[in-house]
Amino acid sequence: MLGTKYPLEYEITLDDMTTRPEGSQWYIVRLRNISKTLLLDLEVQLVFMDGQEVVENEKQTFGSLGPDEPRTMRFLVHAPVTNEVYLNVFGRERKSYFYWNSPLKAVEGVVHAEQQAKTPSRLDKMNEKLLSELELAKVNLHQRQNEAIAKIETLEKKALKDRERVKSKIAAREAEIEKKEEEGNETFDRWLDGKGDADSA
Repeated sequence: MLGTKYPLEYEITLDDMTTRPEGSQWYIVRLRNISKTLLLDLEVQLVFMDGQEVVENEKQTFGSLGPDEPRTMRFLVHAPVTNEVYLNVFGRERKSYFYWNSPLKAVEGVVHAEQQAKTPSRLDKMNEKLLSELELAKVNLHQRQNEAIAKIETLEKKALKDRERVKSKIAAREAEIEKKEEEGNETFDRWLDGKGDADSA
């Protein structure tokens, strides 16, 4: 599988010629810098679609990759059940760090029959795990919805109490003002009555 995605040209192939432990597979990764700048502090990771394969030397690093310079790496994978893989590359171009990943593709080659035979059970387990996670997510969502409803109801009750408290304070203040006005009017009336009596005398 040969592909290009700036700033790298990449190829992932299977190596069926090199001696390997039973049930394992060597993957060969070739990179070439197609940019015109020096790439530095590179870290290359081989990633499988289902994420269950064990890659012995999962990450490989090297200091630099010059323009048009190739680099070959070998990854030993134990019990591979799929050929669908992609690459993650971290590195630095001039003063900026970058993250690069290749598209998910199937590598041409043979995956061992005994590993292929395990695929259905592996997929069943993955499906069971996904269903379990989905049910858990539904429960968590329902719980969060209930918590949100309870919180809203609490806030509404608090707001209602606050409104009633404010209304009560306003009513008490209005009553106080009205009482003072009445007292003021009574005082003024008495003053007027007293003044009238004095004028008559």
